[in-house]
Amino acid sequence: MKRRTALAAFLAMIAIALVSTLSFAKRPGGGGGGPGVCECAPLDAPVICDGGKTYPNQCVASCFHATGCVPADGGGVP
Repeated sequence: MKRRTALAAFLAMIAIALVSTLSFAKRPGGGGGGPGVCECAPLDAPVICDGGKTYPNQCVASCFHATGCVPADGGGVP
C-alpha cells in the first residue's frame, strides 16, 4: 500500500511539473529558447494597441503580434 501511495505521489509531481513547463513554454517570451521566443525587459512603458488591449511595453506587445500600438500616456509612436 505504501508503495502505491509513493508511486501515485511521484506521478502527480511529474504531471504538475510537465503541465507547468508546457504552459510556461507556450507564452510569448516564456521558455523554449527556439525561434520566436521573446525576452523582454521588465520596463514600465505601457502601450495600447488595436482592440484596446494594453501591454506593459512595446516589446511584450510585439511578442503577442499586436498592431497599431501607441504609448498609453498619449504621446506619439513608441
